[in-house]
Amino acid sequence: MASKREQRRKSRKIRRKRREQRRNARPTGPPIPIPDTLEEFADQYCAWPHIENRRRPVYGLSPIQKLYFAGRTCFRYDANGDRIYGADIIGGKPRRCFITTAGLDGTLYSMVRSSVRCMMTVHTESKDVSGEMRRQVMFAAQRLPEEWTGGVKQVGGVIEFKKTGSIWLCVTAGSSEDIASSVVGSTVDVLHMTEVKQYRYPEALFGAAKEAVPTTTGSILCESTFPTHKSHWHYQQYLASKEGAGSFLRAFFWPWMDDPRKVLAADHPEYSQVMSSAF
Repeated sequence: MASKREQRRKSRKIRRKRREQRRNARPTGPPIPIPDTLEEFADQYCAWPHIENRRRPVYGLSPIQKLYFAGRTCFRYDANGDRIYGADIIGGKPRRCFITTAGLDGTLYSMVRSSVRCMMTVHTESKDVSGEMRRQVMFAAQRLPEEWTGGVKQVGGVIEFKKTGSIWLCVTAGSSEDIASSVVGSTVDVLHMTEVKQYRYPEALFGAAKEAVPTTTGSILCESTFPTHKSHWHYQQYLASKEGAGSFLRAFFWPWMDDPRKVLAADHPEYSQVMSSAF
């Protein structure tokens, strides 16, 4: 009788063979070129889980995402296809999934175009935050054409595209100043800082990031709803960058009322309710 180890080995071999058979059985067609623009890539190929039905993929760009892409400095390429340095700061996000996924769209675009190391920082290592980010990135990555990625694998918290060797990881921003200043570590081609208002030491983390992100080819996106205290680093950087004196090349602001999903037509049944004096 075969041992349990031998049985598991045999089962793995069978599963590998079946995967190979399915892969070979897939219909082949003309190659799909990687879009020349981030806008087309994000609009046509990036699918994110529906906010309520998590299994349902949602494609397309919102007006706010289109505005950001039109004015961004991150995720850009020159005429030779080489990456261009960019640093954007966003405040007053109307809807988190709009801007966060816009940043992830740019990250995935970078990952299919060349070999890059990408990092997202979040305020806490909980399954509702970092775990959810990993799940969403894996959801979108697995729906990209396989000829672009060569297949997607996840080992621990690291997601890798086999074809380009690009990796993406999500880490916490640090509970102390020393940890925050060492979070980024080695070279990071794309750094996405999300919900920065909740970071305890954002300045220390950003200081380390400036040393790790290449100054000619890297991208840094810092996005958050505005913090309560105006002395917070994110708010002060937004103001300074808006005047051309901050650490970011461009500053963006969208109030919540600009979110098209927050607008009610005058003839909408709920319009009279929210406009009444009793509301």
